[in-house]
Amino acid sequence: MKSNHGFTLVEVLIVAAIIGIIAAFAIPSYTSYVERSKRADCMGALSNATGAMERFKAANMTYVGADLNTPFVEDVPSDGGNPYCQISVDNLSQTTYTLTATMVNSMAGQDALSIDQAGNKTWGAKACWPEGGASC
Repeated sequence: MKSNHGFTLVEVLIVAAIIGIIAAFAIPSYTSYVERSKRADCMGALSNATGAMERFKAANMTYVGADLNTPFVEDVPSDGGNPYCQISVDNLSQTTYTLTATMVNSMAGQDALSIDQAGNKTWGAKACWPEGGASC
């Protein structure tokens, strides 16, 4: 009697369908996880910049003249040299500032994160920062 080795076409198609179903759930979940991780990195960079602004004010008694270009350019999170948020200072005066992380490159289109001198945080139109980078 002849012995058959290998898989039938039906078995291969069933395995391919199972892999497709698993991928349909796994890929969006992974993409969401990566976005939350990058958003959390940008929140960390904003927190570091806030500390730098406060140190500047403690040394100079004003926020005017604070410069985030050096050495904080290295603190901006990036993926392979492409930053995914850009930090800027707005509403700068002797007693106030607002730091904003605008999402760029792979994160373009996501809501910006902001924090002011009083610690008030915003994420797009929401008056909070997402916990763990997910939602608030």
